[in-house]
Amino acid sequence: MQVNDFDIEYIVNRYTDLLLRFCAAKIKEEADRYDILQEVFVAFLKSHTDFKDEAYVKNWLYKVTSYKTDDFLRKRYKISKNELPEVYAVNAPYTSSDLSFIDEIRKLPEKQGQVIFLYYYEGYSTDEISKMLNIKASTVRNNLDKARNNLEKLL
Repeated sequence: MQVNDFDIEYIVNRYTDLLLRFCAAKIKEEADRYDILQEVFVAFLKSHTDFKDEAYVKNWLYKVTSYKTDDFLRKRYKISKNELPEVYAVNAPYTSSDLSFIDEIRKLPEKQGQVIFLYYYEGYSTDEISKMLNIKASTVRNNLDKARNNLEKLL
């Protein structure tokens, strides 16, 4: 299925909140998160990717959001890819239980925080996270294990 085959308004409405929360793990300012999402949805509209179904669209959106967020941070702070901040900054409308969870994961290194957020908060499997972030499933499991150990020490 091509992008034209999807109801664009449905896709934007369906995934905006999810992607904003995903961005909030790294981007403090709400306006910046919306700017990133605008770039993501424009890239989606321009995409010539052949999607099998909506699950592929969702994975694609998460992956592009991750790339656009990292690009934003590199441009904003003029840093290289290997020097991206490891601390999460959150300023989003979450429930109190969400905030306590986010507060703990933002203390983790970026890679660990990303996978634990997607695994526990968004409910993705390690294989799905692997595809989204373009890393091996074993790396996802390793980062989850490290994150759990680090969270255990924090609590």
